[in-house]
Amino acid sequence: MPDAQQRDEGPGAAASGVAAALAYAPKRKTKGNMQRVHTLAAFEIECDCHTTKARVPLPSSASAPDLAAAGGVAAAPNVRCSYYAAGAEGRAGQKQLYSFAEAPAALRFNSHIRSGYRAGYSYSDCCRSMLSWHNETGNIWSHLLPALLLLSLLAGGQLQAWQGASVAFAANVGSIAACFLGSVLYHTFMAHHHQHDKWLKLDVCGILLVLVGGGHMVMWWGLYCHPTMRGIFVLLYYGCGAACVWAALHATTAAGRGVPMLGLLALRLTAFATRAVLEPPSVALQHYAVMEVCSLVGGLLNVLRIPERWLQPKDPGCAAPLDYLLNSHQIMHLLVAVAMWQLHLGATADYHTVSALLAGTEQCP
Repeated sequence: MPDAQQRDEGPGAAASGVAAALAYAPKRKTKGNMQRVHTLAAFEIECDCHTTKARVPLPSSASAPDLAAAGGVAAAPNVRCSYYAAGAEGRAGQKQLYSFAEAPAALRFNSHIRSGYRAGYSYSDCCRSMLSWHNETGNIWSHLLPALLLLSLLAGGQLQAWQGASVAFAANVGSIAACFLGSVLYHTFMAHHHQHDKWLKLDVCGILLVLVGGGHMVMWWGLYCHPTMRGIFVLLYYGCGAACVWAALHATTAAGRGVPMLGLLALRLTAFATRAVLEPPSVALQHYAVMEVCSLVGGLLNVLRIPERWLQPKDPGCAAPLDYLLNSHQIMHLLVAVAMWQLHLGATADYHTVSALLAGTEQCP
């Protein structure tokens, strides 16, 4: 893939064309200083920093009441977002890619990814871009393929509901599928960049769903023989999970969203250590250990931006070798996919253990 294309020399002219097209588009409600308008294209522009009101003459066909109400002029949006202007003019198969310096601020969260940014895409353009080459292609498919594999295993009968625990099975597998789906939707639709934060919240909620909906089985089934301790751990875990959901919906920084997740991690690791002390080694603990290692390593690589930070070009305007493949976020995605599978295998092993305890074929240690 060549370096990111340069932005059109005349984005101002393109934006003016879109502004003219929007001049008399039907208006919707406003939110703060954000004006929402229906566009003539297949997307809508919602921007609180690139859209202003301009006073332009009404068309000659305007009625007298309209002229009187507007004082001879009408408020029209002056769209100055060159990304959406370029997206409206470009053909679907020739969408423009941007460098890090050119990309919208909402997408500039990893300065070591230098090229391949999508911006100004409609939702239909975002869907078509799943089959094109850009710096989110690997992020999309590294979770879309595991999701499709999971669904195919369910459809083919290789994954079957746990007998007598179908709700727990649905919570486990459903939360894993939701985590993958939220990630795919976020990385696909982030190119509609004015809605970036909404899709990010969906992605974070998918992560929380698998942490709470699937991770609690480490305690609920794993501490079956210690009901008092199990109740304390589960109560704390769900309380921390509620705090995580609140943070995901209200926090404005990555740290604000991440700190409550560290609380979930600490509780899960404490429960893991408690099980290791109170019980003999088990298959379930082995799977959970692999899950936690994969999650921690993936998270650290993503936070530290390794390995792309080690392979930066001397010229900051040039593309970096890992812009499109094998950067930290993609490696984290692969490790998360492994962790999700280990979570399911660990929960399955715990299910068989609890089933044996209930049947009387095994005894609590």
